[in-house]
Order: sequence, then C-alpha cells, then structure tokens
Amino acid sequence: MPITPVTQQPTSSLSKKGSQSLRNEFIGVVHYIQDAFPGKVSPCYLRGAMQGEGVISSYNSSKNDNYLYSLNAQTCVIATLYNHDNRTGAVIHFDHNISRLIDDAINAAISKLKPNGNGTISSTLSGGVWFMGGENIGEPVRNSLTKNGIDPSWDQWSFSPCIEHNYGVVMNLENGKVDVFEHSLELVEKFQTPLLMHATKYKDDENPEYKRARDFMRRFKQAAIAEKGNELRFVDAVINKTITHNDINKFRFPIHYII
Repeated sequence: MPITPVTQQPTSSLSKKGSQSLRNEFIGVVHYIQDAFPGKVSPCYLRGAMQGEGVISSYNSSKNDNYLYSLNAQTCVIATLYNHDNRTGAVIHFDHNISRLIDDAINAAISKLKPNGNGTISSTLSGGVWFMGGENIGEPVRNSLTKNGIDPSWDQWSFSPCIEHNYGVVMNLENGKVDVFEHSLELVEKFQTPLLMHATKYKDDENPEYKRARDFMRRFKQAAIAEKGNELRFVDAVINKTITHNDINKFRFPIHYII
C-alpha cells in the first residue's frame, strides 16, 4: 500500500511582492505515465526536464501539448514557475545544492518568463529529503526564488530516506495548475530507458531527444559535488582533489526553451 505523502505547510501565508500564491495538488499514485497528463496523452520527451535541467514553454491554443513535466524526484527538488500574464511556465529539476548554479538557473528562467520585466510569477517545489541524510537541495532553491520576490509553496516532500516518495510533476500551461503524483522507479525506467538506450547506441546529434539524453548521461556519470558550509566538496569522501571551475561547470542546469 503506498504511503500518503507528508504535507508541509508553507512557512508564511504572506505572498511576496510580485508573486501569486499557487499550491500544487497531489493526485495520488500513478501506475501509467499517461494518467498524469491532460487528456491522458503520451508525454513528449522534449517537454520533460530530466534530472539536472529545465524546460520552458508558453501556452499555445493551436497545440495539444500544453504541458511541462519532470519525473523521479526523491532527494532532488522539482521547481515550477509560471507567469500568469503571458502563460509561460518553467519546470526545473534540481539535483544538487550549489547555490551559485541554482541562482543562475532561476535567473535564466525568470528572464524567459518575464522578457519585459512584467508579469506575476507563482512557484511550487516538490521533493527533497528532510531531517535524515542527504544534502538539503530545497532550501537553496527556495532562497533563490525568495531573492527574486517569489514565495513558493512546498507541500510534497520526502522527510526520510527510509520512507521514500518518488515524485513526478506536471504543469498545465493554460492556467499554471501543477499536479504532483507519486510513481515507482519501474514507471520511470519503462518510460525513459528506451530513449537512453537508443541515445547510447546511435550518435544522432541531429535528434534533440537523443542529444539531451546523452547530455543527461554524461552529467549523471560525473563525480557529484555538494555545497557544505561555504565550500564545495565531492560527495564521495575518497576523492581527494581540488574542485576546479571545469568540475563546477559540468553541473550547471541547462534551460531548454520548447516552442
């Protein structure tokens, strides 16, 4: 029997200037990926943020795929941002807590969401491990949003590695509604493994799906870095070398604009 997610109330009920309150809605446990999407469509790979990247798109009434999404958040944190004025949204899958890179990703997303500096942005966060083990990814993300006058709601989060919640998030670009669901690792593997296998087998750089999949795999294989105190360290304690700018750059969050 699936465990009902813990709900954390927002730290403040007051909205920051320039933000609009928008809570995510937990829609339950999803066994088939299509059940989480508007119209139960089979989701497009390019409209999903893999671990360590973000996607941005605007509502288009002439198209059916007016959604963005991300899967497989445990210790990771999935952030959504939505500008209600121009119906443009972003979903970013944060997989580390390096503040400067989180700030860069948030700022890049906001510049696309508010190209003229206008609009009201709402935000939600989902995922993250609290209290026991793991680096705190959610707080640096929330702090970065707060610096930009955005007060995110944070309602679904894993509070212990012993009680895992594996989250997916879907944003409806028509109205900014955010649905959060719990899913198994098998569902993610069934959905993503064919793409990753094909990207490994074929070197087709003209195909954006395969190119992004290979970028994801290269990033995933890097020695993980975390921010502890005011310094960066390798997560694996046996790695005894100085972290270089090149090491840090490998963990930037690429933001993809989807037309």
